[in-house]
Amino acid sequence: MIETAKNLRIVNIAHGGWGVARVEGKVIFVAGAIPGDIVDAEVFQSKKNFAKADATEVIEPSPSRRLHIWPEADISKPVNGRPGGADYGHISYPAQLRYKSQILKESMQKFAKLEIEDGLVMPISDNELGWRTRVDLHVNEQGIVGPYAERSNNVIKVQSLPLATEAINSAGIHKENFAGAKTVRVIDNQGEIRLVIDEQKPSTITEFAQFEFKVSDTGFWQVHKNAATTLFDAVSELIDDNLFDPKAENHDLYGGVGLLASAIANKDKANTRVISVESDPGAVDFASENLSFAPHARSVESKVDSYLKNLVSNSAKLKGATVVMDPPRIGAGRDVMNNLTSMKPAQIIYVACDPVALSRDVEYAMQAGYKLAEIKGYDLFPNTHHFEAVARLTL
Repeated sequence: MIETAKNLRIVNIAHGGWGVARVEGKVIFVAGAIPGDIVDAEVFQSKKNFAKADATEVIEPSPSRRLHIWPEADISKPVNGRPGGADYGHISYPAQLRYKSQILKESMQKFAKLEIEDGLVMPISDNELGWRTRVDLHVNEQGIVGPYAERSNNVIKVQSLPLATEAINSAGIHKENFAGAKTVRVIDNQGEIRLVIDEQKPSTITEFAQFEFKVSDTGFWQVHKNAATTLFDAVSELIDDNLFDPKAENHDLYGGVGLLASAIANKDKANTRVISVESDPGAVDFASENLSFAPHARSVESKVDSYLKNLVSNSAKLKGATVVMDPPRIGAGRDVMNNLTSMKPAQIIYVACDPVALSRDVEYAMQAGYKLAEIKGYDLFPNTHHFEAVARLTL
């Protein structure tokens, strides 16, 4: 049974896009609410010490609140009728950056016991809309295509996709009927629109970030049109040249199609040794091709945890090496970080899409004697709670 919570005063914001209220010692996480709001909300989950709810009406707005950039997702719409994917769309953009920086700072304080600067999460373009080059949509039994409602399999028919590029919106795929299909991926491949319907056979496309990269249209590539170049440059800049040895056993863990391994190899194309480690065989093949500009770069198919265990068991050392890692949202975890740090690479460049996972893994590295030398944040996902952070760990 859904309960209604009245006049919740939002006092903070938490990772995941939640406004935070406190009622009689109980924390209530409220989707669609931000600090300074007073809202009514529907509670959809209640535990002993906390509850989760959806804001349904603004009684008093925060100074940082604005009309939602996606009309269908506005608080005035029914909870089960709001499309997911733009959970910060009701927040002014300067406030979004403040909140993301705050969440990064608080995550580091809580999980790594580190104090970092304010204001670390920076925009990567001058437009908070029209940045998304890949949109995954769903199809219902009537053939209507659209995003799911938040925490639901309810397909929402929308008139626009404000985060998607102009080319994707102009194509109007979200207004067509796809009866018989289940999913539709829309890709803006440098102005050319491609569709991937259900589990169709993958095809190869070319993306660009300092170099050309071959990638599957069903595979992973950064969705912001400026993200791949931003991360390539961020990793390049964060590598300490005084610690970089091109002839060491440099690695890119969770390497994908070789984007960040290319940033390492580009330091000294003719001499740099770098191994990209990736578990997806298709991505490994693409990485081999994408790294062909560097004669001493190669791509290995393996799960990262197995790969590192094997190195450790064979008494391999990464002394003097630069290791770049871009793990999934859950982070690398204790075992991976312990095995990696036991081999004493000179520097670890950690690319993270989750500040809590990053902070936990930084703590594991610190237990092994590493320190956080530098960290920067990048807003690769405007109007959502997601962002990216890149950190350098050194001995």
